[in-house]
Amino acid sequence: MEQLIQELVDSRSLSNPKSSQRIDEIQKEIQRLQREPSGWHLGLELLKSNNSQFRFYGALTLTVKIRTDWTSLETEKGLQDRVLTELITNYVIYSNQLEQRFVLRKVCSTLAASYLYPNSCWQFPVRHVLMSLCAGQIVPPEHIGDFQQVWTQIQYISAPQLRSLLWLGSALVEELTRQDLKATERVELVERVVKNAPDVWYLVYLTLQCLHMRNGQSDAEALVAPNYLSAIPELEVLELCKEALETASLWMSFYSSTRTTNDSISDVIDAAMVLAMRCFLIPELADSAITSLEGILLYAPDYLKNAGQSTLHTLLTSEQAEVYCAQLLQGSFEAEAIRFVAFISNIFDLHNLCLPESFQHPTVRIVLALLQNLLYTPGTAVVVDQVCHTVLDAFNHIVDCWSDWVGSNAADRSLKPLVCEACMQYAVKIRYPPLDTEDASHLWDSDERTRFQDFRQDVEDLLLASYACVGPDLVQNLAAPLQSSDVSSGWEDYEARLFCLGALSDAIQHNPDKLERNIQDVLTSQKWNVLLNNASTIPDLARKGAIQFISRNTFILQRAKEHLLPCINFLFASLRLPGSITSASRAIFTLCHQQRILLVEALPQFINSLAGLADVPSEDRHRLFGAVAAIVQATPTENEKVVSLVRVFGLISQYSKATFDDSNEEALVSAIDLLQTLAAVGKGLRAPPDESINLDAQPSIEEQRFWIEGDGKQVQHDIKNVIDQLLGNFPDEPRLIEATCDILKSGYTEPHPSPFKFDARYSATFLAHHIDLDASYNTLIIDTASSFLASHISHPESIRQEFLHVSSAITECQQAILDRYAETKIYEDHDFTYSSLDYFSRMLPRYGYYFSEKYLSEAWRTLFEFALLALENPDTIPRRSSAHFWAATFDHSPSLDHDASVNLGECIQYYGPRFIATWLRLVGGDAARSELDILCEPMKKLVAKQGLLGTGLLREAVPRDSGGHERVKRFVEQVLGLRGRRKTVEVVKEFWVTSRGAAFAYAA
Repeated sequence: MEQLIQELVDSRSLSNPKSSQRIDEIQKEIQRLQREPSGWHLGLELLKSNNSQFRFYGALTLTVKIRTDWTSLETEKGLQDRVLTELITNYVIYSNQLEQRFVLRKVCSTLAASYLYPNSCWQFPVRHVLMSLCAGQIVPPEHIGDFQQVWTQIQYISAPQLRSLLWLGSALVEELTRQDLKATERVELVERVVKNAPDVWYLVYLTLQCLHMRNGQSDAEALVAPNYLSAIPELEVLELCKEALETASLWMSFYSSTRTTNDSISDVIDAAMVLAMRCFLIPELADSAITSLEGILLYAPDYLKNAGQSTLHTLLTSEQAEVYCAQLLQGSFEAEAIRFVAFISNIFDLHNLCLPESFQHPTVRIVLALLQNLLYTPGTAVVVDQVCHTVLDAFNHIVDCWSDWVGSNAADRSLKPLVCEACMQYAVKIRYPPLDTEDASHLWDSDERTRFQDFRQDVEDLLLASYACVGPDLVQNLAAPLQSSDVSSGWEDYEARLFCLGALSDAIQHNPDKLERNIQDVLTSQKWNVLLNNASTIPDLARKGAIQFISRNTFILQRAKEHLLPCINFLFASLRLPGSITSASRAIFTLCHQQRILLVEALPQFINSLAGLADVPSEDRHRLFGAVAAIVQATPTENEKVVSLVRVFGLISQYSKATFDDSNEEALVSAIDLLQTLAAVGKGLRAPPDESINLDAQPSIEEQRFWIEGDGKQVQHDIKNVIDQLLGNFPDEPRLIEATCDILKSGYTEPHPSPFKFDARYSATFLAHHIDLDASYNTLIIDTASSFLASHISHPESIRQEFLHVSSAITECQQAILDRYAETKIYEDHDFTYSSLDYFSRMLPRYGYYFSEKYLSEAWRTLFEFALLALENPDTIPRRSSAHFWAATFDHSPSLDHDASVNLGECIQYYGPRFIATWLRLVGGDAARSELDILCEPMKKLVAKQGLLGTGLLREAVPRDSGGHERVKRFVEQVLGLRGRRKTVEVVKEFWVTSRGAAFAYAA
């Protein structure tokens, strides 16, 4: 063992490196030896070694044995006693010999592990070790004495021994947190640990009180006045106090237990916490004190809220607090000062700020003043300034609470100017640094960029929340610098204020009479005009900020039409600049869709702008073509649409480098781009979402003929010709199929006479041809087929042949899956399974005539066999789709026309018994509990809608030869008695639990 340990230690040396594989082998061998029955003796021997590394592994080995094998010693009481005796004996020796910290702390963990083992007879480890330290050797437990007798002996121990006692007190809590215990076991061990609370807290109190007495800060109400540390150098005393503060923080997690189980130590805890807070006034301990106080805020805020208020007030107004704030305001972001800011921001948790009187509390007023000062910390937010986000979170909390009572209390008078000041300062803080500085944004890493953007988003949240409380004054204050900005002023500040004003666009839109003028003044300002007319010379960030500002304020441009065209021209000009292409294209898309009618007059200009997009990425170019198509849709006559579309299609062909005779990779890329552009145009030509469309309205004969036989015929012919030729060159290319589906779907939502609304036969032929089990796009095709049916839902008979054509293609694939399963008994094609069943579920209400065609009986057989197979599929998604299909079948079959209803009823009678048998097996335990809700739906429909047929099928399906026949029969009668009502789900879940076992029961 010693050789392995030495080799492992040596492997960490740069002069003697080992491979990671060898290190792993050594560690596994050490762990194996530790778990051997001889591990007890091995650990004890190592504990006596002269080598500190060996002693560490000795304690570690005993810890491992205690955690995994302590019960084996219950029959060997002598060995248990020996282990504990050796641990305490060596602990005393190590404490006196100034043992290395890592060894002694590991021995503390080992002692804690032995104490926390269930049924341990060791009662007071801290007290026992203290007496042993005083005696210089282990003291029998029966000679320890009571609390008062023990603690009179503390004056006889040294500073290193006191430190080791504090470590042991901490180890008790740390070890408990490592335990993986049941709730009852944890309660028992927590109670045992709490018994040591008087010893640990008294130890913490004595240590801290001694320091304050040395500094002449003796408390007249001190519980004791020890002087036993008076001869110890101050540096050692300070280190002891740091350990005491750490121990106090750990033990605060047990505050509630100690408070309720032993009120006699409450005074000691309160006094210790007051001393801990006072440690903040000592510069060397300030950081440790803050760390400890953070633990108090987390575990026991009542101490700070009640007992510690006066001391907390002293802490917040202390010289040390001023030092931290001064450091931060000078740009020195040390870890200690950052922790102090986090602490004061969390003090708000002690007060219910949703009550106005909380803002009159002295502590709250002090914290508000500190936060107000910290608004002015220098440096770029979150990249240099490490506290601005913490302060911002505090102000967001303040405003959120203020909104609950704003306007109802005099505290408004003090909060309103404070919140306004914060908003204005953050309008400065979110500035990007100039490009010639050392923290310029192009030098940031990805994490810094993310944190800066998160900060900006939180500032936006603050502005929106503040507007609800402050009102129009906030908008006016933010807009004023933009309206009067000097042309020569920096663009960084201008962009930041645009961002802030844009963040309030929703508020401005809801109160245009009072606030719209602020935006219009910005749009008429000299600086804005410089920005619009010099897009190529404006810094990227400022240009992007202007683009975002335009996107957010389109409602203003709708009302102030004179600004609309200059803004769009600016956006098109920004397309020539790489950093602004995407944001500009999105803004153009938004404006053209929202203000399409206002832009019709400028349509020729916009179409011309599409000619210069060769260097624009394809996705952005598609977006721009879709934007211009939206304006085309708004032209008043169909002939004007034709003229514009012919020009647009001509430009599209210019960007396509493919020839229809090529089938190489370059041609494929170009073909995909061409069809995706056409799809974007098709989507752009859709009527706006706020325009009502009556799909049932019958167009005039002239309108019907225009796009089929009239002047618009050539447009449709050209589109279909492009699709057919490209699909002929690349017949199974998924991206081309997807783009074609998008083209077809773009016309499905439109009334019949429109450029992309093709005849039903064209769609059906394309869809049926591309339904192929071996294709990756099967689900997409079937989803498009569902959209096709939905577009003709008001007149389903008009596409009877097309519908039957597509449906037959789907059932052929379903039959192929059934054949494969018959051979392999393997479930496959889950995506096709659920999408095809969903298709038939959706078609039943309006396309039920599918079941009136007797020649399709084989297709019906395939469909129901396939639905049964999906129900038996262990995968949840196909099973859910099958349940939906059966529910739709039972629900709609009675309401179809006579022939369809009769035929579907015969199918239900034939396949119903197999469905019910499978259903009973699933709800009898084979299904997952999460599936029961959806499995109940078809049964509820069967019982409620199928009448005597459903009742007969369900009763006949009860297995008569099973051991649980009576239980299943009783369950079936319960289901029938509920007649499909909601409580059916409860009955099914009870049956599932009964069948599966009580271990699977839990609250629904």
